Amino acid sequence: MKEIIMQEIPKIEHIADLLYQNKAHIVFNDLENEFQMISKIMIEFINRCDQYNEMGMEIPKEVLLSQMQNCMEAYKKGDILMLADSFQYEICQSISLFRDILNELGE
Repeated sequence: MKEIIMQEIPKIEHIADLLYQNKAHIVFNDLENEFQMISKIMIEFINRCDQYNEMGMEIPKEVLLSQMQNCMEAYKKGDILMLADSFQYEICQSISLFRDILNELGE
């Protein structure tokens, strides 16, 4: 999982940058595949939240679910700015946290 995350973080950041530059047409075809990868990572993170919370990490599952919902809502509405913000400030941050946890636990 860590290898997938390491590959996805720069992709998400790049997509967000292009969206901020109003170049959605460049990444439009890649968004569906990217959503699948993001969903896979976020679902894995959400599934591990209880385990991590038992270790004292206090990761709110509801926030992660809300971030996924915000991202999908922005995509469905075609709200490019909201989608870029969601990628940059929610999804990328959460996936980076997941990466850091995996590193800390040696997984």
